[in-house]
Amino acid sequence: MVVGTELEPVFELASFGALLVALVLSGLVLTRFSQDDRLLSPLRERLVLGVPWGTMIVMALVYAIYLYVQGGEEWSGPIVVGFRSWSLWYPQGILSEYAFSHYPQQCGSQSFGSWRANPFARIGVFVVGVVLVGLAGALLVPGAVIGFSGVVFAFAGFAVVTRPITTVLAIVGIQVVSLLRRAFIAPFEVAVTEPTVVTPSWANTALQGHLFGLLVGVILAALLVQSRGDWPRLRSIWFAALVFAVSRSMHALYWYRGADEFVFFRAIGTAGVLVMASLIALTVLSWEEPFWEGSDISAGHVALGLLVAVLCALSLVGVGYNLVSFTPDQGADDGIEVRDYTVTYAEDVENEYISAFDVPVVRESLSVNMSGVIVTSGERNAWALDTSKERLAQYGGSLVVVGDAT
Repeated sequence: MVVGTELEPVFELASFGALLVALVLSGLVLTRFSQDDRLLSPLRERLVLGVPWGTMIVMALVYAIYLYVQGGEEWSGPIVVGFRSWSLWYPQGILSEYAFSHYPQQCGSQSFGSWRANPFARIGVFVVGVVLVGLAGALLVPGAVIGFSGVVFAFAGFAVVTRPITTVLAIVGIQVVSLLRRAFIAPFEVAVTEPTVVTPSWANTALQGHLFGLLVGVILAALLVQSRGDWPRLRSIWFAALVFAVSRSMHALYWYRGADEFVFFRAIGTAGVLVMASLIALTVLSWEEPFWEGSDISAGHVALGLLVAVLCALSLVGVGYNLVSFTPDQGADDGIEVRDYTVTYAEDVENEYISAFDVPVVRESLSVNMSGVIVTSGERNAWALDTSKERLAQYGGSLVVVGDAT
């Protein structure tokens, strides 16, 4: 059957109505036939009024920066290049706050008994901790990173250790929420086949920032679990860590062969997430449990020490890389200059940002040549390929947005 253009509004309205009826039916089934009538009481037991206030405050701050500082409300926004940390010169968040709890969980303790037991102080600690993790990621993660992903992955690492099964359910549930959102926004859609330049999804993964955030969250959660003496099941944590890592493409270890060509080290990346899941699971073992019989070293200490070592190594590389300064010179003569930015088109030029960190012996192997629209800024030590040659040929033009917080 071919749906005519004149019938599209009818099908859209009918699709929207069917979705509403299905949602009401699902709600009736859950409320009428469910044996558990405690839907909101677990939230009220741990959160003030059952609301994750810390997460809500952080979300409001992020949206404010995106909309009013980066210009996300503008048609051409948001500004990206000026907000990358070029040089030193959401379900997971709610679960983490739930595990942290606004109320003290120790037997005999009371809310407001001390500043540590004050729910409002605990909310403030959560918000300050989130801000500090975000700042640490900007300072210590190698490469030009942007956004809130490091903090989001820290939430995830915390949730994987403290609420592993709930985290797995949240990972699956977020797909349902995303589907419902798309169904409400576009209940009926007409798609047209057209040629396009497709970049592999794993090639857009900021693995270093994600790994940094995840390790920070895991380490903080392990310290909290050990202090409370309430250890989750090791197998549950291993499974949750593995599911999260795979679902968020943390096995996506890749390198460039050019602007639109990448090398994907799938087997090495898969081995990496398996080892990481095992170490995360071991961190929750009681630190009094020996690594082997008669040993004074615990498996939990060893696993935590290895994770801390990886985090420190990643941070040291990040500091070394981010301290390197360079002066971009591509396109200085024929480019378009906007304040301290230069926008130009060049072919087969070396990515100066990648090659700025001069590593002996392997420098030639790490260098990458690219073609397309390039944005540079000597003031920010910035060098970015905004639009590749192939994508520019397909669309015939490119809109480059530059600027900063002012």
